[in-house]
Amino acid sequence: MDEIDLIIDVRGGDDSDLRAFLSERGVRARPYHGIFNGPIPAEILNHPAPYVWATATGIVLRAAIRAYADCKKQRLTVHRSKTGVKVDATNYSVDELKDLDSLDICKFEKPGADLK
Repeated sequence: MDEIDLIIDVRGGDDSDLRAFLSERGVRARPYHGIFNGPIPAEILNHPAPYVWATATGIVLRAAIRAYADCKKQRLTVHRSKTGVKVDATNYSVDELKDLDSLDICKFEKPGADLK
């Protein structure tokens, strides 16, 4: 089965347990500071990573995302890099997750946040 990578924005959110939650469900989740052309500056590494990079097969990743969203009473939104549109992806299928662009940024948010 094909693996999927998702970048999840955790800046300023209540997602301190996200990496552990995903890891417990078979997702390889690691801190991610974004794309750098060269070594990451040490001062950035001294702060929590603003993103979590999650990798798993589509079925595992979809199940983990839905479980986390249900547990936290949040939804997963995707900020589409090419169009600038923000969409609710909590109930995305595996195929829809596979279709995400590598530069699309995901984020868990409370329901009621504006979508474009």
